[in-house]
Amino acid sequence: MSTGGKYVHVVEDDPGTAELVGFVAQTMGYRPVYAGTVARARSLIEKAAFCLILLDIGLPDGNGMELCRWLRTINCHTPVLIHTGNPVSPQEARAAGADDIIHKSSEAMDRLQDVVRLLARRECPGL
Repeated sequence: MSTGGKYVHVVEDDPGTAELVGFVAQTMGYRPVYAGTVARARSLIEKAAFCLILLDIGLPDGNGMELCRWLRTINCHTPVLIHTGNPVSPQEARAAGADDIIHKSSEAMDRLQDVVRLLARRECPGL
């Protein structure tokens, strides 16, 4: 992975959902980088810079909210968008360090595209 691209980190254990979220990112000019576990996500975050992190909560080896808290303890200021089917309030997501939350639903992909654009502009000027 080069350092010059506009990368979005998709942390999602469901391959179908990850592919769909990655497709939305690609249509907006971003390159998705996938991780299906907390361990893989942490490894990639330690090695590369991302414009945005799209984060599921229910992962096989840990909790996405804990990963979000860890990001903030290492002074990672990359915007984090939680994308989950779990019952989490926006207040809980923000308390963990997330910038926003989208609950998985039929309308979520439209909103996801809007929020990805908004948050990624903060980290990738000129979009």
